Amino acid sequence: MKTTSNYSNVLPLLAFLWETASADNTLSRYKQPLPPNIQIADTKPKLRELQDANPGALVGPENGGWFLKYPDSGKVVAATSDNLTIDLDQRYMSFYHHLEEEGNHEEAADVLRELQENGADLQKLKADWNCGGSGEGMGLIPKYWADFPAAKL
Repeated sequence: MKTTSNYSNVLPLLAFLWETASADNTLSRYKQPLPPNIQIADTKPKLRELQDANPGALVGPENGGWFLKYPDSGKVVAATSDNLTIDLDQRYMSFYHHLEEEGNHEEAADVLRELQENGADLQKLKADWNCGGSGEGMGLIPKYWADFPAAKL
């Protein structure tokens, strides 16, 4: 009688499915095809690593997601996955609240317009806002507020 279980065939498949499900490299928010040969940042540490490796490249909303690119040449280094895009939308929304608190209403309106043009769900962002505008609930790093929208994380 064969003692090897059928589980030996199933376990590698389950491991593959778990790994694939836990990695978020979905790019459904982008309106146009992404440039060839760019990195996909699916976590904040990965985006920070790419920023550190590309001095002068800035993060900003574009094409439905967020790009890390060189402003002078327009060369795109990386694009963010959908989950990281949502996180960056939330951070940018915290910048909106900061501007509102400071009385910079025109600039705050520009932030909302950029978020909306970039495909962010403004109603959800407004509903999710729960930290009283301090930015702490969204994980915004205060030392980078002055650099938004082209900020280092």
